[in-house]
Amino acid sequence: MTRWILSRPESLTEIEQLQPKAVLANSPERDAPTSHVRSFATILTERQSEQLPEWLDAVRQNDLPSLHTPPLASTATTTPSPPI
Repeated sequence: MTRWILSRPESLTEIEQLQPKAVLANSPERDAPTSHVRSFATILTERQSEQLPEWLDAVRQNDLPSLHTPPLASTATTTPSPPI
């Protein structure tokens, strides 16, 4: 399931594209996390960091404890530590 979620849909075979749809159809509680993970992957791979605050807001609006980790608890405006 993880591979299907993290892969670009166009890189999957037709059967591989249908398999996660079948799994998600039987588990609607997985739709939101799957959507968030896919959109986050797009933000990273297409270097769309300006969309990160909007993505964080969308994650916070869903009741997804698994995505409410300390990095998401604060805003993306913190200054990174200098390299050692």
